[in-house]
Amino acid sequence: MAIHSHVDAGVEEIVRVLRGYRVLTRARLADAVDAAEWPQGMFEDALRRAVEQGRVRRLSDELLEIGPSEPQ
Repeated sequence: MAIHSHVDAGVEEIVRVLRGYRVLTRARLADAVDAAEWPQGMFEDALRRAVEQGRVRRLSDELLEIGPSEPQ
């Protein structure tokens, strides 16, 4: 359960940052959320979940935007 809570918190942080920028590269998003300080694998897990939930949309392998389910 705790892992899901940490991943969910990561999703919220990713979405919060993308709301401000709208579109970012994966590397820039990782920098913006300070993913280097997150537990190993958590950024990837949170990003995957955010995409699965429609909160983040992949434009390419490296380019991401705020998802259609998020307020514009």
